Amino acid sequence: MIGKYLPNLRTQFEIVAVIAPIMLVLLLGEQIRAALPYLYLYAGPFSVVIATIIATIFLRWRGQTWRDMGIRKLQRWWIYPVGVIATYLATGVLVGLVIQPLAAAMGFAAQDLSFFKVVKDDLFTFLMFAFPVSWGAAAFGEEMLARGFLLNRFADIFGTTKAGWILAMIAQAVLFGLAHSYQGVTGAMIVTGVGLTAGAAYLLTGRNLWVPIITHGLLDFVSLIAIYAGTAQV
Repeated sequence: MIGKYLPNLRTQFEIVAVIAPIMLVLLLGEQIRAALPYLYLYAGPFSVVIATIIATIFLRWRGQTWRDMGIRKLQRWWIYPVGVIATYLATGVLVGLVIQPLAAAMGFAAQDLSFFKVVKDDLFTFLMFAFPVSWGAAAFGEEMLARGFLLNRFADIFGTTKAGWILAMIAQAVLFGLAHSYQGVTGAMIVTGVGLTAGAAYLLTGRNLWVPIITHGLLDFVSLIAIYAGTAQV
């Protein structure tokens, strides 16, 4: 019975075959970046670029573009501010009231943000993180890959029913969290939560990437300001 909701075996193999190298590239990039913080301009963002190239080749092979994945204008302008505010608040509630208390109750250490200590009191490093890295590789690159690409590929696997899209949203969020495992178990859980709210925003706006992109950029930017100013513990 389940088989009728899934694509044929060849299609599943093709999808998994492209998901695997993308996740491997992202995981290696994040781990190298965590181990060698001063390579932040190269390892993390570079892995996102390589993964995006792989994803783009796959999309072209299927006759698709990033516009089909969500890089397109929203039909109603008010969706931008309303969607961003709603997603930002939903992320704060999920992380602050659910994930962090749950992680603490399970005995996990707090989110490890020590990698970002290079930003503290260093204006040049802060600016490099805040704009080309945060708004570029993270906000645009990661949203294109996680929500635009991976979520749709998982929907190909699970089916495009309502249940299939929900499973796809959960799957991409888990992989998104694992790609940030350098932040510890709690950090991976928090990033998974971010992936869930971003995925929900993506689906609720008609699979459009702009609300997740802007929200992601704001979340990272606010966090970096707090680290630079010394109000966040790293």
